[in-house]
Amino acid sequence: MGLSHRACMALEAMMVVACATRLEPISAPELAERMGISKRTLEPILQALTRCGLLSSSKGPCGGYGLAADRSRITALQIVEAVGGLRDEEDGEGSQIERQILRPLADRVRAAEAAVLATIPLSELKAEADRLGVAKRNPSPIDYVI
Repeated sequence: MGLSHRACMALEAMMVVACATRLEPISAPELAERMGISKRTLEPILQALTRCGLLSSSKGPCGGYGLAADRSRITALQIVEAVGGLRDEEDGEGSQIERQILRPLADRVRAAEAAVLATIPLSELKAEADRLGVAKRNPSPIDYVI
């Protein structure tokens, strides 16, 4: 129950993209650096978010990722579901109590979590990040060649 690590990384990636105040997309390496994770770890998450229509991507030297919709129209639930964050794999095994009582209880908890996440737009998460001063774009270092 609760959010998987993958879902938390997806939410964070979407918040960082939402907080980017520039017009050009944010590159995967820059996004990974700002999140403190490897590009290799981040790429499958970005691909899933793009496949679900939450991020847009562009290739090339100026390529990267941007929001595919207004942040007020993207919910935390959509982000979490894009990476399978509320799904638990069940193997069919387990005791009678687990199968008949505990798994249905876990299903109810997941449904309640999903209901809450569905009410939280990305714009609300961005506003909280702004309020706390996190996920701000780091200025690019100045590089002079003489």
